[in-house]
Amino acid sequence: MAIATVQQLGVPINSVNTYLKDSKGVHDRFEHYILPNNIGVVIDYAHTSESVDSCLRTLARLTTNGNISSIFGFTGKRDKTKRPFILEKALL
Repeated sequence: MAIATVQQLGVPINSVNTYLKDSKGVHDRFEHYILPNNIGVVIDYAHTSESVDSCLRTLARLTTNGNISSIFGFTGKRDKTKRPFILEKALL
């Protein structure tokens, strides 16, 4: 999205990497960590069925061995009507 935005603003595509190389991304959005046991972990605060689906599909494309485990939770009294749809995407 950042690349598309700066292109629309007229920034040459070949200079985009200069600016993005130092980007830390958006906190809690698809943040990737490697644990000491060499297992990769991604943290994403997806809060809709579409965003859960997008995260899991992206992970499936990036995973070399096909193994994905998903841990998530629902907090408090937030929108409970979304929960069945999020669960449906997460269980596919």
